[in-house]
Amino acid sequence: MKFEELYEKYLQGTCTEEEKLFVENEIARARAVNERLLSAHKEEVIRPADDKKVKKAKKKFSLKMAVTAAVVTLVVLVVVCGAVLGGVFGTAATAAKNGVKFSLEEGEIIAVDYAVEFLTDRYPGFTGSADKVIVKERERDFEITSKLKNSYYAYSYELLFGRTEVEVRVNSRTGECRITDVD
Repeated sequence: MKFEELYEKYLQGTCTEEEKLFVENEIARARAVNERLLSAHKEEVIRPADDKKVKKAKKKFSLKMAVTAAVVTLVVLVVVCGAVLGGVFGTAATAAKNGVKFSLEEGEIIAVDYAVEFLTDRYPGFTGSADKVIVKERERDFEITSKLKNSYYAYSYELLFGRTEVEVRVNSRTGECRITDVD
């Protein structure tokens, strides 16, 4: 008979005295073996942690958490700044685009006429005219004002009247001109 069957009879109370003694001896032997195994491996299973290792692990974990928090904070700040700057520049760019009343070509005509008038007033011997001007360079710059809705494009022109070079800036919204340099 197998031990399992004999043990079942023992639990039901239907075994003989001899079978009962056999089962109890087997249980005692199993307990003894179990205690011996546990005591032999108890130190390996549950040994006290080394304080230095625990402190090192805590420090490493704390450093890792601090770095993670710093990186997450930095990413959030970059995203927020990007959103804010995108809104600011988007508003200013839309206002500048919608406010253009003079094209780059129209601004050039305004700049040439203004430069001729300026040079004639400031330099009595000036004999240049709008017909003899050479446009060396022209470019469009984005000007952001404190009121974003008043932002505009400014056109810059380098004009050459013989040997005289004049730099003129024209507001694309108002047509207002300003001489920035005369050589």
